Amino acid sequence: MKLLTQLITYTKRVSLSLVMGITTFIISTAILANPVVDNIAAGQVTIQQAPNNTTVNQSSQQAIINWQSFNIGAQETTHFQQPA
Repeated sequence: MKLLTQLITYTKRVSLSLVMGITTFIISTAILANPVVDNIAAGQVTIQQAPNNTTVNQSSQQAIINWQSFNIGAQETTHFQQPA
């Protein structure tokens, strides 16, 4: 009986830990929805980020940007400024 009680307690702790971890992941993903740059592979590019706003300024005719993630939330803006 003691073993069963310990097993139930352990299972509850593991379940709570999983729920907390998943909740933290979902909240942090929702907060950090702006695009995240991995690297600029080619071209002249600057990226300015502020809460809810990302601006990509491209000064060369061609550029390659590798994104770690690219999401734009409902309350966010992402603006690309490129040469004519």
